Amino acid sequence: MTEEKLSSQASSTKTWPKVLIGLLVGVVIGIILLWFSVLFNYSYLGLNIFDEVNIFKLNEDIKAQLLRGANISQTTANPTKKAETADWKNYEDSQQKYSLKYDPSFRVETLDETTVNFLSSDYKLSDSNKLWPSSGFRIQVTVVSKGPYKNLDVYESTLIEEENKINKSVIMIDGSYWRSFDFEAGDLSKSSMTFTMRGNLLYVISVDAELTEQTSSQNIYKLMLATFKFLD
Repeated sequence: MTEEKLSSQASSTKTWPKVLIGLLVGVVIGIILLWFSVLFNYSYLGLNIFDEVNIFKLNEDIKAQLLRGANISQTTANPTKKAETADWKNYEDSQQKYSLKYDPSFRVETLDETTVNFLSSDYKLSDSNKLWPSSGFRIQVTVVSKGPYKNLDVYESTLIEEENKINKSVIMIDGSYWRSFDFEAGDLSKSSMTFTMRGNLLYVISVDAELTEQTSSQNIYKLMLATFKFLD
């Protein structure tokens, strides 16, 4: 073998490790860049990297909500919440196909086939404004045909002005994404609304509470949301 060929082989042998090292470094840099890209996306949307919800699998409606400033969370009947609601009564609507649990001290008031109220024992409407409570709180569940509301954006636009919404969020309840926000309801009360569409139906769960009842009403409200189940 000539001296030129031996020199060429030796040079080739020395080059391969450099190529492999270069490829390895490139792969590592690519993984690091991908990781930082994921972190940036989660941070931009207000999520934690360890959240159970995969943002890359969210539908466009949910992504749009997040980009508009809503947070995302998951409301499920975890062991702690199950213990808190263990002695609660079960309410089931076979016609509207849902069930949930409620505090046994509450009064249940069925307004019609679409709406039911769960009233705290001290619930009382204001003398000056029969729409809002002067004491206690009311949790209302309404299920109606979505009618002219072709999507949640259309429905939400009919509620209140965007600037008056507080604590906007997207919540996972029984496998479905629900929108939620709070708002001031006059000088003496505060309300929260949580709503979704499923098939041709619009589901709305709301709470109206006198201001001094905010903490207890929100606790009960969130527990009831966690027990909500679709029956179909």
